[in-house]
Amino acid sequence: MRDTVARAMAPPRTYSLETLAELVGAVLSRGDGAKEVCGIAPLDAAGPDELSFLTHPRYRPQLAETRAGAVLAQAGTAVPEGAALLAHDEPYAAVATLMSLFHPEPPVTAGVHPAAWVDPAADVDPVAGVGPGAVVLAGACVAAGAEIGAGAVVGEGVAIGAETRVAHGAVVMAGAQVGADCRIGPGQQVSRDKTRWQPVEKVADLRMEWKIKLVDGSLYGPLNAFAVPQLVRDGATTLEAPLVHVATGRKESLENVLIGEAARLQEQEAKHRTESRRKDGRLAEMRKQIESLQKQLAAPTPTPPAAPTAPAAPTAPPPKQAAAVLRRETTPESAAKGQNLRQ
Repeated sequence: MRDTVARAMAPPRTYSLETLAELVGAVLSRGDGAKEVCGIAPLDAAGPDELSFLTHPRYRPQLAETRAGAVLAQAGTAVPEGAALLAHDEPYAAVATLMSLFHPEPPVTAGVHPAAWVDPAADVDPVAGVGPGAVVLAGACVAAGAEIGAGAVVGEGVAIGAETRVAHGAVVMAGAQVGADCRIGPGQQVSRDKTRWQPVEKVADLRMEWKIKLVDGSLYGPLNAFAVPQLVRDGATTLEAPLVHVATGRKESLENVLIGEAARLQEQEAKHRTESRRKDGRLAEMRKQIESLQKQLAAPTPTPPAAPTAPAAPTAPPPKQAAAVLRRETTPESAAKGQNLRQ
């Protein structure tokens, strides 16, 4: 509430039509370039000191009755008497640029909101912001100063560059690489391989299945229900505005839808915790096996027993023994011959 009051009390920003045309590359084909405007508003709500725009043919009936002081539209568009015309080939893109000029983005609130879910394997910079209901999946990297809006989803392996803002309810598909200072809004298509693109509202798991009525009477969406509180804070809608289911047209109060979504997220988180405990258990068992193998490898190797020594082969008797043997075998005749020889 304090932020809303502060914005309402802030002095209006005024710019000349010549300055606005130069900023977005438009041509002031009718009107006074020195005329100043203090804001942007739809055709049916703009006043003489405001700029309006025509981005779709279905709003032409409102163009004829607008009170806007200037209109941003394609070249050749017939505007009411007294209104200036800023001609641009892509008025929608030009309006988006001028909106940020008249309504500067608030600073990023650093930190992860308690209602957000960030996978433990994701890397979110401490000065990045993750809003309520946002989901950042495993392997994603969110750089400093980036903001993930309420209810937004950042897929697995996504890289979000510094100062980039993913708007509430937007989705970045797995594997996408988003540069610095980019803006990603709901309803945009994203792709992993840059060849196959898919609208986010067709991805069932993202639950982009609601629309909500804005204060200007238009329906906004499809979006994730968790993005609605941010729209309320921005003043775009109210807490009493009903949500309309895209597929069935069923209307539900914001409270009922958020209660159901919160219960679903709690159940999903419980499953993630269970799976995480299982993984931790498997890792612990693997560590035990590795430690056991390391101990076995570190243990000293036992020395094998020595082989038995073979018995030594018998040796011949020494010479003296041989002579004694020979003497014992001498006959009387040989002894007598020996005596005669000595004489």
